[in-house]
Amino acid sequence: MLLTTPALLVSASAEVSALPPPPGGDSHAYHRRARPHLPKVQLPRRLALLRRFLEGEADGFNAGPNQSVANYLTAWLAAKALVLKPTTMARYRDYVHNDLVPAFGTLKLDELGHRHIAAFVTSELAAGRGQTTPYRCLATLSSALGDAFRQHRLAHNPASPPALHRPPSPPSGRPGHGRPVRVPHRHRHA
Repeated sequence: MLLTTPALLVSASAEVSALPPPPGGDSHAYHRRARPHLPKVQLPRRLALLRRFLEGEADGFNAGPNQSVANYLTAWLAAKALVLKPTTMARYRDYVHNDLVPAFGTLKLDELGHRHIAAFVTSELAAGRGQTTPYRCLATLSSALGDAFRQHRLAHNPASPPALHRPPSPPSGRPGHGRPVRVPHRHRHA
């Protein structure tokens, strides 16, 4: 049995060893039967997964180990709707539903890696898309995965460092921004 309070996660073997031996029975056999059938290496991993699951549940996220990227991004969007401006929310929603979910939606969140993201960028650029849209899609994905990392849902953010760097800005037409600066001629009056 595992206690469900994240601060009090203890293994079943620790609880069983604290119990008194059964009356008239062999205490060694009792402890041997009651221990979980997991190698010692797997037990800490399972406890870490349970801890991440419980912390995610407290924040309103389904942090199950089988959660897909599509489910996580949908829940993340719903949580962000309360704090983002409507125009930012509309862009995030478009990038998530039109680009990110079709590309990564069937993957498990824990399996998403930098190689998947790099392949997405390569395919988008090969399809003739400019650099700006894939860059903004990756910025949205990085924001979502950064939240997952901060909530201990992921061990790291696979979208960081970015697979695509910020595209150069076009000249704005303002003096000093890509165009020669025109200085007005001054007349000297005597």
